[in-house]
Formats: sequence, structure tokens, C-alpha cells
Amino acid sequence: MPKSPNQKSRLLVLERIFLQETDEQHALTLKQLQAKLLAHDIKAERKTLYADFECLTQAGIEILRDEHDRYYTESRLFETAELKLLSDAVASSRFLTEKKSQTLIGKLMTLASKGSAHELNRNLRVAGKAKTDNEAVLYSVDALHTAIRENKQITFLYFDLNVGKQKQYRKDGARYAVSPWALLWDDEKYYLLAYDAADKRLKNYRVDKMERISIAETPREGADVFAAEKIETYSDRTFGMFRGDEEVVTLQVENGLASVIVDRFGTDPVFLKDGDTFRTAVRVCVSGNFYGWVFSFGGRVKILSPAHVKQEFEEYLQRF
Repeated sequence: MPKSPNQKSRLLVLERIFLQETDEQHALTLKQLQAKLLAHDIKAERKTLYADFECLTQAGIEILRDEHDRYYTESRLFETAELKLLSDAVASSRFLTEKKSQTLIGKLMTLASKGSAHELNRNLRVAGKAKTDNEAVLYSVDALHTAIRENKQITFLYFDLNVGKQKQYRKDGARYAVSPWALLWDDEKYYLLAYDAADKRLKNYRVDKMERISIAETPREGADVFAAEKIETYSDRTFGMFRGDEEVVTLQVENGLASVIVDRFGTDPVFLKDGDTFRTAVRVCVSGNFYGWVFSFGGRVKILSPAHVKQEFEEYLQRF
């Protein structure tokens, strides 16, 4: 009796069965494995399967046997706990649409066994966080990474939403031309840090507000300006990613807010304790968003210096 042409793919099919259908709680007997292979028009004797198990184990897919003479594997690229973590991150990411989140979670599920795949779709929601409806963000991020890697400038359209929730393009719809240097993640949004040659400085752009990104043939500019920027602390110094004049600001903070300052600025700033408060000097980009951050603590954080920053904050408060 001639062999089935599928016999040559026996090991590949067997590997797929183990990875997709088995784990410690969902092991298969030899007869069950033979039946599943037969569904692919593949026959395998017991001795053949034992040899295949050894071959798969040597290739890195360890085949284990439980106390009931059932076989399974746990040799996967990701553990179930790791896939759950990735699934939660995808589900809660605001820059992904609901549709794209579900598509990506579905792909993550294929990396787990069928017995545990359903645990990944946990319908996680972050209270008060609306997801984007811009399906193109994922591809915009990819295009920006490509431009940075290839050392190229980019052009794009940039928009805001008006009161009618319609797109209103800046610069009357003219294209922006900048040199992209870094992608930043802040407040669950992607930002592009790019050099504007016309203004000779770095600027931030929200990626979900960028459209029709095109990679130019022109090499990037502003390498020296970007090199002078401490990118690792950039998000700490900018509030809401609004750039402003960079200053070293001395704050007086109630002791109970020490963790808040560490969360925002890291452990480098020195805390000088003074009774129920402490003083600390932090480097920030002074902007309305920074003043709003200080104001949000209801007087528990005070600006001591520089004098002009303290004065600007007092003028800010007078608007309310």
C-alpha cells in the first residue's frame, strides 16, 4: 500500500499538534495522537511516534509524559503568564483601535495551547480611557521607525479636532517637513521627537494626529541638537509633552508626596528635609502643563525658585 504524500510532513504536523493542543493540563495519549495524525492522512506506529518524540526533543520541543502515559509539551516561546501580560497591554493600549486590539490578541492566542488560549481574552478595560479610532497609528509608528533607521527626513499632515469632532489641519493643510529622531511613549500615547530646521529646535508631535507620512530622500538634520538632549529623562522634564524653557526649579513638597516626586523625576534629585516638608531641585520644561501639575496638589507642592518661574505661577493662579 503506497504511503500518503503527507507522511513527509509528519514531524511538522506532530509539532503543531503538541504546540497548539497540549500542555500539562491537556495531554494526549498515543491513540489520540495517532487519530489526530490520521485526520491529516498520516499514519504512525507507536515506535515511529517514540522516535518522533525524541527527534522533537532534540530540536528543542521537549515532549513530556505524565503519570497516565499521556504526552504534552511546555516548550513554547512565551509562558502563559507572559502572554496574559502582553494581551492586557494590547487590550489597554489607547493608540490601538478596538478592532486592531482584538486582531492582535487573536494572534497572541495562537502562541498558547488551545486549553489556555481563552485566558488571554480577558476583556481588560482601563476606566476612563478612550481608545483611538485612528486605525493608521500602528502603521505610522512603523513608518517613523523606518525613517529613523534609514536616517531620512519625513513629511506629513498634522491635524486637531474641532468642536464638531472633525479634523482641522494645521498650516492650512500644508505638509510638515522634519527630521525624526526618537519615538517617545507618554500618558499612553506615542510622540515623535523631531528636529525642525526652520526653527532650529526639537519639537514634539502626537503620532495619532499625523497623517500621510512620507519618507523623503533627504538625510536628517539636527544630530548635534538631539545629541545634547538627555532623552532618558525627557518625559520626566516635559509635562504632557509640552516643551518650554528648561529650568532648574526648586520645590517645597510635603513629606507625604515623596513617592510622587520619585515617580515623576526618579531617584536622582536630592531631598533636603525641613520638618513636615522637603526641598528638592528638579529640571523641567516650564509650561502651563507644569504649573497645572503643581496646582493639582492643592498647595502641597510650592515653587520656591527661580523668582520669575514663581511669579509666572502666581500669575497662572490668578486666571482661576
